[in-house]
Amino acid sequence: MSEPYQIAIVIPDGLPAEIAIRRCHRVLGEEGIRVAADSLLLLGDTGAAEPDPEPVPDEASALRRLIAWPTLGSIDYAGPEGMVCVSYHGPPGQSLLTCVVVSAQQRAFEQTDALPRYRLLAARLHQELGARRTVMEWGLEMMQGLSPVEEIARLRLGRFDGAYSLLDLRS
Repeated sequence: MSEPYQIAIVIPDGLPAEIAIRRCHRVLGEEGIRVAADSLLLLGDTGAAEPDPEPVPDEASALRRLIAWPTLGSIDYAGPEGMVCVSYHGPPGQSLLTCVVVSAQQRAFEQTDALPRYRLLAARLHQELGARRTVMEWGLEMMQGLSPVEEIARLRLGRFDGAYSLLDLRS
């Protein structure tokens, strides 16, 4: 299985999930990444519950469920090159968004001219969410070892460790 190209938008102090997830969803839509008939919602594990992926009945109810869930989760969207998974992270039970990870399929990414469009998407999300750091790379989590929790801790200390060749925005 191939690794995705990923964008991580990191907001160490967090934003209210209600506002930030809706902003993110709006920007995604403006960039041609939308909920489709085969989109899935995956609510995050809570320790007490490990929800199974479920079809997205409609955007509004999927966003409401995601925002209300104590560990947030992810939605699979349809993008111009194929499915795009957007994962929303935050501290459990605090209704805060501290990181968004956008994952695009490697095959689709490499066989198209998607890089400039995803760089623009990353820059727009960075600005819209007031992120401290936004990075993009192939296999960001699995191959590059990026952990949203560890990156948030470093940024809270004022540390910008590592460099990412596809994109590395800092504020």
